[in-house]
Formats: sequence, structure tokens, C-alpha cells
Amino acid sequence: MSEFQGSHCYRLQAIETPWSRGGRNADAEPMDLGPLLPGVDAVIILTMQSPTGRERVRRLMKLYGKIISTLCPKAYFQINRGYKRCPKANVHSPPDDLVHATLEAFRNMQHFENILLLEDDAIFEMKGLNLRVALREVGNFILHRQKTGMPFNTYNLGAIAHALIPCGRNLNHRRIFGFMGAAQGVIWSREARTSVLQSIHIHSYVPGEMPANDDRHFVPELDTHAFTYKKPLVTQIFVPTNNSNHWRLLGPHSKEHPWKLYINSVLKQMVRWIISMIRLDRYTKPGWDIMYGYGAGITVFTCTSIMLVVFGLSSLFLFMRNRKPAIKK
Repeated sequence: MSEFQGSHCYRLQAIETPWSRGGRNADAEPMDLGPLLPGVDAVIILTMQSPTGRERVRRLMKLYGKIISTLCPKAYFQINRGYKRCPKANVHSPPDDLVHATLEAFRNMQHFENILLLEDDAIFEMKGLNLRVALREVGNFILHRQKTGMPFNTYNLGAIAHALIPCGRNLNHRRIFGFMGAAQGVIWSREARTSVLQSIHIHSYVPGEMPANDDRHFVPELDTHAFTYKKPLVTQIFVPTNNSNHWRLLGPHSKEHPWKLYINSVLKQMVRWIISMIRLDRYTKPGWDIMYGYGAGITVFTCTSIMLVVFGLSSLFLFMRNRKPAIKK
């Protein structure tokens, strides 16, 4: 596959893991006989070559360094010089740049079967659940699906979705239907990454013109074989940033139509109001639990509505069939 423009704007920096130096983590729990995410070959942390990027990486590794170094056999920082310092074709905003960085990781990591992409502002949820056990369960779920030939495209460690359907042998996992928001921690299969890269050519997009929210627009093309855990494992807070100022909630070409620009502006204000109401601009709790509850609630509401409609139609059919014709006198 041809290399897209802008690859010179990135560099990879390896992160030492117990397996990269041929041993095990001395601090690992007795149950940890391997990486916390079995079947996931590498974790790539997307960050910027800037004071903000360096501060985010410092914080991330200070808080979660031991977890990150034991997630996968390989770990890397992908450091982006940024579209202003290193111009890229058709990249004109921070969301464009984030998508370009995602595509760069896909292209560079095609020799790996499954990879985890982490954004540098990711937050690992350490309270209320055994994170190590949950992560290992996620990895085993992915391994099981792939070994048994069941489809798998993505596993989001912290998703905002329209509907979440319980699945897996112990029902601890959720299948995502519809829009999948938030991409601070997503596991991508090679098949999914290849599909996304090929869609650039299929839809006549050039790099940087891909949809501005990679999680929101890539996943519907992947036949909905997208999953998440029953609780958010990796989250983020949505503070106002230059990136969020350029959100295009109506898709990649909303800037081309004045009426779409207006609607997009209204939608952004609504989203920011919701974020503020559930305090997701300051804390991960209870906002993320509310969003997961929303996905589950939509599922229950939809299933209940379908059942009521089916029951109503069945009752009407039986009534009409058993209705005795009027006897004429």
C-alpha cells in the first residue's frame, strides 16, 4: 500500500517492557504470566512534540507507567511534530492531524495482528474494579473470537455508544451498535486497520481529508463488530481544547455547507452543555458511568419497544382471526 504524505512528520520511540528486555516484570502479580492484554501485540501512544504533549506523557507514565509497560510485548510513543510545524497535505485542524496520526500508526504497524492505540490524555480507571483482571479478560475475549473464527474489528476500552448489547460467555462484554464516540483507548485488528486504509482510496479521500472523528466515522464501516467492556476501563475528561473547537459532528464535509456549519455549531454547544452537566470536563465519575448507562438504557428501551410492538401486533392478529362475523337477521 502506498505511503501517504506526511510520514516524515512522525517518529517512533520504544518504551521498555519486560518482554522487550527478555524478562518479566519484577512487580507483576503472581497471576501475570504474560502481558495484561493477551493477543494484543503492541500499544502505541499518540502524542505531540510540544510542551503540552511532553507534560501529558510525563503525567501518563507517572500515574500508569507500570500498567502501560505490561499491557503488550511491544510499546511505543508515536510523536507527532504537528501540522503547523510539519505541513501535511489537506491537514488544516487538530482533528485532521489526529486522524492523520491514527492512519500513520495503522500503516506503520501492519505487521502486528492487533494493536492498542492510546491517546496521551487517557486515564486508566483504577477504582471500583480490578483493572488487571478486567484487561486480561478483554485480551482473552479477543483471542477467543479470533481463534474460533468469529469476527472482530475493534475493542474500545472506554466507549460512548448508542446501544450496548451484552455478549461473551460471562456477559461482561458489550457489542457496540451505531456511533462509537471517544477513542482514547481502542484495540484495532489488522483487518479493521486494512479496511480503514483501503477506504481512503475507495471513497476518494486523500490523507487528512478522512472524517475528522476517526472513532465516529471509521467504525460504522467495520460491520459493527466493535466491542467494549461492561464498565469503562480507559477514559478521558473533555476539557475545552483547540481540538474540540474544531469538532465536525456532521462528518468530514460539513464545512462546505453554511447550513451544516450552523447545525454543527449548535450540536457542539449541546454536547458541551451535556459534558458540563455530567461534569465530564473535570472528572471521569459519574459522567462515564452515566454514558454507559445511557447505552444500556437505549438497548433496554429499544428491546422493550420491539417486544411491545410484536405483542400488540400478535394480539391484534389473534383478535381479528378469532372475531366472529356478525349474523345478519
